[in-house]
Order: sequence, then structure tokens, then C-alpha cells
Amino acid sequence: NKSAWQDTVRIMQAAAKATNPRHFVAAMSRYDAEYINYFTGLKAIPLYSSSQGYVPKLPYRSNSARKEILVGPLNKNKIEDRRTDRRFVKDLIQPTNETKYTFATAHSLYKNYYWKQLMQHKATIILPYAVMSYGITELYALGMPLFVPSMKLMKEYPGLYPNDRAMTGPVLAPTLYCAEQYDIIPDKHSSSRHPYSPESNQTDAKYYWLQFADFYQWPHITYFD
Repeated sequence: NKSAWQDTVRIMQAAAKATNPRHFVAAMSRYDAEYINYFTGLKAIPLYSSSQGYVPKLPYRSNSARKEILVGPLNKNKIEDRRTDRRFVKDLIQPTNETKYTFATAHSLYKNYYWKQLMQHKATIILPYAVMSYGITELYALGMPLFVPSMKLMKEYPGLYPNDRAMTGPVLAPTLYCAEQYDIIPDKHSSSRHPYSPESNQTDAKYYWLQFADFYQWPHITYFD
């Protein structure tokens, strides 16, 4: 309920002010850090997610053996699913599939795969369903060339928009997060630096917050529109 969420905010604020012992508030992504700031006014320390701890060192891919361009994140079972804009697949993926390139998900090719198998592919197109996903982080840690829809393309194909960015709103099924409980969300903190709520589904708010997604924050990612 709303009071429990407000209690959590107060606990975080009190912990951040404590000096004996000293406490730190951390976030696992830039998005999470800004989200925390909106509701608490705190400046969380970003401790970015990384898969480098268990992704082995692999030889540089001078010649990629597989012809397929992967479509991710890695937990994506098939290219066209409930999280993917069907119009985007029809307009861009299918026509290209009939000419120069072939696209496939890692699951459709291997089901269970090894990192060395993924490294046999030239690149991965990411159709993100979330602002932070280990299915993207793992590919980034491998040094895989990643191609992500630009913000402009996201606006042209609204179905590409990560549909779990907000906890609430009509785009989500009631079984996901707290879609039917918008009234529990606390108010913006007076010290917040953000003009929009991260839980708002208004267009300006959605694309303002999308800029903090991992795939729009990391270097060495190619955007296409």
C-alpha cells in the first residue's frame, strides 16, 4: 500500500543520513539511480550491472562463421512475440530476411548455448523489453556489436517501447507489477531533479525516462532509424 512505500522512502532517507555506521544507497543502473532520486531526493551511487565476472575471455572473432544476425535480448524465444512490435518486424525484419541477412534468436538456433556459439555471429539487434536486462548486459560484456532502435524509431513504432519501464498503466497486463494499483505511488520528492514521474505513461514522460535505459547510456552501441 501507499503508506508502506512511503515508509520505505523514509527508511532510505534516514539510512543515507546516518553516520555511525555510515550507509550508502546504490543502484544497479542509471535508470534506477534516477528513479530513486525522483521519489527520495537521494543521489544513489550507480553500481552498473556487469556480466564480466562470468563471461570468459574469448578469442577475437576475425571471421564470424554463422550467417545469422542475432535478435535479442538473449532470453527472447522468437523474433515476433508479445513484446515486439509486429509492424516493425513486417516492415524491417522480414524484407531484409528475404535479401542479404538472416535473423534469428539464440533460443531458436540453440535452445541452450555456449558463449563461444554466440561469438560466431557478426552482431545482435536488440529489441528491448526492459530498460535494464541481463540478456543485453551479457552480450555487451562479450563485446558483441549491438544495434538498438533509435529514440526516433521507438516513437515511430510504439510497440518497440520497453513495456515494463513503468509499474502502472494500460499497456501492462494486471498480473505484471502493480498495474491496477496506481494510487499507491508516492508523490515526487521536493528535492527531485526530474520534471516527470517515472510511472507516468504520458508521451513526454515516457521518452524522457527512456533516455536513462542502459542501451542509451552505454558507449559503443550503434543506433538505427
